[in-house]
Amino acid sequence: MFLYQILEMTPTMNKFFYLSLALIAMSGIYTSCQRIGPAYKNPQIRLPDQWEIGQDQTLLKQVPSVVQEEDELPNWWAAFHDAVLERLINRALENNPEVHIAYQRLQEYQALLLESRANYFPMVHMGMGHTNAVSPADGILFQQPSLINYLKTQNVKNQRRYDFFHLGPMVSWEIDLFGRIRSENLARKAELGASHENLMAIQLSITAEISKAYLRLRSIQHQLLAEETYQQILQARANLLKERLVLNHSTLDSIAQVEIKICESKNAILQFKKYFEQYKHRLLTLMGETLWPLEENLLCYAPMPQPKVPLALGVPSDLLHQRPDIRQADRELAAATYRIGRVMAEALPHFALIGSIGGMSKQLADILSFKNLYWLYEPLTSFPLFDAGKNKASVNVYKARAKVAFSHYHQKLLNAVEEVQLALHSLQSEEKRLAENKNIYSYAASSLKRAHLLYQQGIGDLVAFNLAEDEAHRRKMQWLVAEEEYALSYVTLCKA
Repeated sequence: MFLYQILEMTPTMNKFFYLSLALIAMSGIYTSCQRIGPAYKNPQIRLPDQWEIGQDQTLLKQVPSVVQEEDELPNWWAAFHDAVLERLINRALENNPEVHIAYQRLQEYQALLLESRANYFPMVHMGMGHTNAVSPADGILFQQPSLINYLKTQNVKNQRRYDFFHLGPMVSWEIDLFGRIRSENLARKAELGASHENLMAIQLSITAEISKAYLRLRSIQHQLLAEETYQQILQARANLLKERLVLNHSTLDSIAQVEIKICESKNAILQFKKYFEQYKHRLLTLMGETLWPLEENLLCYAPMPQPKVPLALGVPSDLLHQRPDIRQADRELAAATYRIGRVMAEALPHFALIGSIGGMSKQLADILSFKNLYWLYEPLTSFPLFDAGKNKASVNVYKARAKVAFSHYHQKLLNAVEEVQLALHSLQSEEKRLAENKNIYSYAASSLKRAHLLYQQGIGDLVAFNLAEDEAHRRKMQWLVAEEEYALSYVTLCKA
């Protein structure tokens, strides 16, 4: 129904009053709308009641973990009590390009949500135009201005001419009776949550990579120092054997064996230096830098960081709110579910209000005169009668996408349980391995001290003393590697 009335017919205030009542009534209908389509429910997937851990662990406690806010990044690296590591992580979180990309994606989805929320409100546009047209005398047909000349050439009599200017705002408002706009807003909100969780997941991954690269670098630094010390011992041994060769107290074969070990030690030192540079530049890349910060001189010797804070494991169900990748998959599933309702609402009637108020006059100068004011109010309804099954196909498309999102969520959860359980077993194994290697090195160091004492007293044999030195060095290197693997296992578990 099209209503087009000039204010001269009725008082102006009455028109505004009736229009206001109509808008208020439609607003009441709008706010009471019910959304169609499936409602999102958290997936119910069975998880183990507790984790499988040994009873002799010193850093693992199977107790409920502290509830972490979903918008906070857990600072598990504080367990290492290493100021350099904390500074590197903070720098990476500020400068890493992947973090910047994820943050901009988050800003994008925030803008998309605001864009979608704008559909709740009326859209207002300012319009201005000039109409010049003719129509038959009965006024049934309103011709466009391009047909004026044609009518004149056909000598059509009793024509009615229209020549006027009009100016005023135009309002259009869709009434979301079946929740199409609401479903889209819920989907956009879920996508915003997924984008936030993606940012958290990237930050967590970068902190783990920074920690692992830093721990490997520190371990290589210790191994390099131990290898350089051992090379000095071998060089001193070779010099001693050469001196004893003059006195026929050694052989060329024994000297050659030492020289071989010296060459092997040099090769090992070169490898350690290469790995040191690799992890150093890996840290630079993760921090988004090309030059090493002057205040972070990693060439300075520092103790190997070791975790000193017990880790509260919690229970497997904690993964649902602890891991950002699972929360991201959950939000993606919610978005896919809500979009089914949006597509289903497309097949139902659409209701909208169109209105305008402004001035209309034959003279542009009088267009804003009070007597030339007009208003227009038009409720519109549209209903898709036939679309050749297009909407049904669209619903099936989004249902399939929701099923894919559920499978993706399920797979993420299974992977998380596997990662945590494997990380637990790895940490338990590395903790025992570290303790055993530490004991072995302690025995080897004690044996070296006794062999050195006997050699100084003239009781022991030089060959036995040299063998004790070699064994102590080998056991020390194994202990240093075990320290590194134990620290890396702790990082892997915290990330999982």
